[in-house]
Amino acid sequence: MDLSIIVINWNTRDLLYSCLTSILHATLDHRVESEVIVIDNNSSDGSQEMVRTEFKGVRLIESKENMGYCRAANLGVRQSEGRYVLTSNSDIEFKEGHLSGIVSFMDENPDIGAVGPRLVNSDGSIQHSCRNFPSFFNATVHAFAGIFFPNNRFSRKYKMMDFDHNKTSRVDWVSGACMLFRREAFERVSGFDERYFMYVEDMDICYAINVAGYSVYYYPDVTALHIIGQSSKRAGYRMISEFQKSIFRFYRKRYSGGFMILSIPLIFLGLVVRGAILLLINIFKR
Repeated sequence: MDLSIIVINWNTRDLLYSCLTSILHATLDHRVESEVIVIDNNSSDGSQEMVRTEFKGVRLIESKENMGYCRAANLGVRQSEGRYVLTSNSDIEFKEGHLSGIVSFMDENPDIGAVGPRLVNSDGSIQHSCRNFPSFFNATVHAFAGIFFPNNRFSRKYKMMDFDHNKTSRVDWVSGACMLFRREAFERVSGFDERYFMYVEDMDICYAINVAGYSVYYYPDVTALHIIGQSSKRAGYRMISEFQKSIFRFYRKRYSGGFMILSIPLIFLGLVVRGAILLLINIFKR
């Protein structure tokens, strides 16, 4: 088996239908042997029945709880057989290119551990789906200034907003909305860290892949529409909290060595303040 495609779903039946339909088109050239697995996180919107009825060739694994992204993705990888594994949100719809192209690219470059396609918004504009690992200072400025001034130079650097998104390039990390892994690399870093419910797990695993000696690439020859936040918006307040918790977990795990450990209380306080600001913004937008 060349490629295992694992889609994680929670209450996005219609988007899941579009996602699976696009996957079938993106693998139609038959240059790779592939399988598709849906991990359903205890949806209540009929997603499971839709998969069983409309996509007979897709394997459905039903969880009795919402495991979050990381546990679900790891479960899917354990149940799969491909040399490469692609983990995807259900709000992804492949638009251009064939997935066999990414497989060939990985075959030709055995040092690459993970790759992400170009992601676009509904209007065709580019999503900043490849990013730099931020320094402590840049991360701090981005975390607060980025809320009110998204085009500040620190956020632009972190999000690679001035990067040529038509160019295949090595990058620090790519969006977990749609990532393809070399199984060997995925297993070497023990997959996604399941202490993350969702958010930041993509930066975390790409960091681990880099440390393990592999590289991460952005690959624009395959383009996918990403309709951001369709599952998380159903639990908006909780997701704001989960995001702050994930940032704190990443910081403690990756950046708190030596004297930096002294900054942990300040980081915690800063994220509490940031979360409160985002909650207030969310309330006033309603």
